[in-house]
Amino acid sequence: MNFKTTYILFGFLAGVFILLALALFMDPGAVDSAAFIFPSMRSGKNTIQVDEVDRVEVDRKKPIAEKLVFELDPATKRWNMTAPKSTRTDKFAIQEIVRQLREAKPDTEADRPSNLAQWGLDDPSAVITLKKKDSEHTISLKVGNTSPGESSAVVYVLSSDNPREPLAVKKSLIDGLFKPQIAFREKDLLCPSVSDIKSFKLEETGKKSVAVAKTGENKWRYTEPASYGEADYDGGENSDPIKVTGGVRGLLMNISNLKVDYKDDKNNDFVSDDNPDLAKYKLDPTKDKVLQLSIERIEEGDKTSNPRLIVALTEKVGEAKDKYYAMVDDGKKEIVRISVASIEPLLRLAVDPEGLRERTLVKIGTLDKPDAIKIKNNYGSLEFLRADSAKPWMFYRPGKDFPDAINEAVITNLISVLGQKGQVKSFLDSPKDSELELDKPQAELSIYIDGIDKTPKEEPKDEKKDESKKDDKSKDEKKEIKKEVKPSLKAGEPRVKVLFGKRENGLVVFKRIADKETTYGKVPETLLDKLKDSPLAYLDTFIPKFTESADVSENVTKLSITRGGKTFEVTRDKNEDPWKIVSPTEQAGKNADASLVMNALGALNNLKASRLVAEKAPEGELTREYGLNPAATKAVVTLGKDKDAKTFEFGFGKDSPDKTGVYARQAWRDFVFITDRFAINALEAEFQDLVVFPKLDPAKIESIKLTGWQSLLGSPFTIDLERKEKSWIAKAPADFKIDPVKIEALASSLGTLKAEKFISFNSGTKPEQELDLAKGALQVEFKVQGEKESQKLMIGKLEGDKSYFATSGKFTDVFLIPKAAFESMRVKPAYFSP
Repeated sequence: MNFKTTYILFGFLAGVFILLALALFMDPGAVDSAAFIFPSMRSGKNTIQVDEVDRVEVDRKKPIAEKLVFELDPATKRWNMTAPKSTRTDKFAIQEIVRQLREAKPDTEADRPSNLAQWGLDDPSAVITLKKKDSEHTISLKVGNTSPGESSAVVYVLSSDNPREPLAVKKSLIDGLFKPQIAFREKDLLCPSVSDIKSFKLEETGKKSVAVAKTGENKWRYTEPASYGEADYDGGENSDPIKVTGGVRGLLMNISNLKVDYKDDKNNDFVSDDNPDLAKYKLDPTKDKVLQLSIERIEEGDKTSNPRLIVALTEKVGEAKDKYYAMVDDGKKEIVRISVASIEPLLRLAVDPEGLRERTLVKIGTLDKPDAIKIKNNYGSLEFLRADSAKPWMFYRPGKDFPDAINEAVITNLISVLGQKGQVKSFLDSPKDSELELDKPQAELSIYIDGIDKTPKEEPKDEKKDESKKDDKSKDEKKEIKKEVKPSLKAGEPRVKVLFGKRENGLVVFKRIADKETTYGKVPETLLDKLKDSPLAYLDTFIPKFTESADVSENVTKLSITRGGKTFEVTRDKNEDPWKIVSPTEQAGKNADASLVMNALGALNNLKASRLVAEKAPEGELTREYGLNPAATKAVVTLGKDKDAKTFEFGFGKDSPDKTGVYARQAWRDFVFITDRFAINALEAEFQDLVVFPKLDPAKIESIKLTGWQSLLGSPFTIDLERKEKSWIAKAPADFKIDPVKIEALASSLGTLKAEKFISFNSGTKPEQELDLAKGALQVEFKVQGEKESQKLMIGKLEGDKSYFATSGKFTDVFLIPKAAFESMRVKPAYFSP
């Protein structure tokens, strides 16, 4: 066989497999239909699917003669038992019979008796008949003996498809045929599917009825009492779905779960009376205390039905007294028992009809985006407009025709708070506006959905014209001045309007008008407080910077800070120059700590306002309320020099009422705001450079002279040291042996030495500080390569237990230095020996 032939053969086989797969896909029921006890249900002109049967008969002869007839109601598509009595039927139990007969296969390994009598088929124990919908075609199955055993038991049957060939079928494959009559009864009392319920009505004897109907996807409204308006579909977050607090959704789930408990034919809650005496079960609505639950249920073909459940509330029944008698009144009057627990949510709603009322003050659909919000309060009318949802809100303050920059987070938070669940704490029925101060409301809120008129408008032009018209070229080049046009609203009422009136015990009365429906109730007064805020509460709290440079000190030539009546000022000429102290005068000429200056500048440049509190406050208010006239702390930053200099002045005043911040103000702006204490802390620093010997490189120290130890030796003792060939030698005393490592450590300590604190500036030393060789001080004098003059450090008395008094060089400042670096060498000169 050549390769070409092989390819052709494989191609042919592949085609056969594809056709076979298509056949299986197009008509899976036709595959090996002869293997089933009813081949005709799966192939041929009279195939029967599970949903194509409209009548099932189970005619039992043994052990008890009874004929069960089940028929499909063509209007409701629900199964009913029509014989031996009329009752609602579990459709799944009927469908199980049809499915099992369609799927059942013979057991080819079972024993085969020699005649029909041995099969029990000469006088069958039961005959099951199925009728196909819209047809006279039927199939039947005769049922004979059952072999011993449980899982291995087989039933001998005779199929109408092959009436001359008895078959054995495993009993487990057709066990639906053997269920007792009661097992076919419907366990669901009203409607197992939540989505099929269009409305429900609840009536308890002695109480007013409650009715709720569906108006849209997840939208429900009270129809009784109609004044209750919209119902809450979802209920509270994390609520129990079988409680009223689970909203309409939870109650619908509760209704759909109303069932009759059924374990077996002896353990169930069906009551056997065929012609019930309602008085016996106390189920007569005209005489007994009952709960009536009616629903409108969607049926096939967009039809509806209205089943009603009546529950006897007079007494609890059952061994545990945890059941009620109940009856489904749909023409059949079936008596059952249902659990008390399943009825409790319904009883709670009957007691509290408002339990399902929508308690969101302003409910806006997820797809609805407000484009205009108006707040009227003591400050006038505050308008928030947003013609394009992709752009920020525009905030128009009273008396202004141009928008202010808005704090988006504040308006977003307001919308969120208004839409929070459970804001409405109670409802009021038809009150008088004047009695609740709603005729003169404290605040008024209007929310518009698609309320902005987006019709193009011609922008106003500058009315000034070139009267001379002499220079046509300049006239053509002249640009028209355009003014921003404030969006206008469409005619009509807002989607939601809420008026806020009288305060009562932490709540405030409201009147809401939405969709031409008026509702009165109470909400927390904190909501009113938000709506009574001044326009400043909505403004952008961004604080302008004096520089946008990443280096906040760039081009800064002066920083002046006044606090406690004293001014601290540092200056420099160029960015690369060190900061020098100008005042106070006793520190004049000294280096300032560049990192502390940078820290202060950074704090001033990055001020954050937690809240704006005043705009254009009068001088008296600045003094009295905010401590800003004069400011308790003032800082002035100067950029540039001479005629190019620009100054930025900051003032900081009293603590805020909650003590979390301070009042502040920028002199070039009108606003008073609250900021945290970060800037104040940075401005309170001592700007004196704490480095005792700035820019000292220990490696360039060429000599060190130590003098002291008078208290130990009776007179000052001097050690004169010199760096030589990367080590150290003692010049005097010549025979003094030294440890070069300790000398190098001393040099390093001098290079990194920082004052812990300055005690005084340029006022000299005090005797008690013992900064005198005669009183036991230690003087460290050293000379740096390339410098003419030596530098000195005088170490005096111990202050406390961690620091020494010290002074240095050309300044007579006294400061504290760490004890640890110098303690050992102050004890005795021998410290420097090996």
